[in-house]
Amino acid sequence: MAKLRGNVPSGKLGNIVYCTRDGRTYLRSVPKRVRQPKTEAQKAHWSAFGTLAKLSSDLSEAHAMGFAKAAKTQRKNSHSIFRHVNKAAVTGEGVDYASLVLSEGRVPTVDILSMQLDKKGVLTLAYGNDPKPERCGNNAVVIVAYCPDRHENLIDDHACRRDGKLTMALPKKWKGYEVHLYLFMRDAYGNTSASIYLNQPQEASL
Repeated sequence: MAKLRGNVPSGKLGNIVYCTRDGRTYLRSVPKRVRQPKTEAQKAHWSAFGTLAKLSSDLSEAHAMGFAKAAKTQRKNSHSIFRHVNKAAVTGEGVDYASLVLSEGRVPTVDILSMQLDKKGVLTLAYGNDPKPERCGNNAVVIVAYCPDRHENLIDDHACRRDGKLTMALPKKWKGYEVHLYLFMRDAYGNTSASIYLNQPQEASL
């Protein structure tokens, strides 16, 4: 059933579907039949599509921050951008977590000097200071920890560039599970850097 949202129609009317993309309304016909994938290639494609959609949902808060400026400029939501830039990172065989992109932008990033996870699940990260702290020393350092098996993520942005060091406590319920870490910078205006993958944290031998 078609509906009006303001003066813009949406939904199905007979064999016509109203859809909106990038602020414009289009008409398209309803497919007569949706066929289930039969070949291995088709199955792999739909498997990858479903995995990518789930990743986008799991990491929605993170990429909403990381793609905020791009979403505004391109008049798209961050889910669309995330799925587009991460197509190559997800296949029918799995996810290349090191290639996932959570943020894009021109804000300078930092150099990672060391990373350690203690037996209590506290992550300590040391990073290089910016050569011009008066210009961007207050940039927030955004850390995203993602646990795929639990479909959970944790975001911490309490540290800033000039600190040179941060700590982050991972949930105890994540112990024993695979965890992936990402970092990007964010300034006071919402501008961001490209995200970088920090690898899986290894527990220190204490």
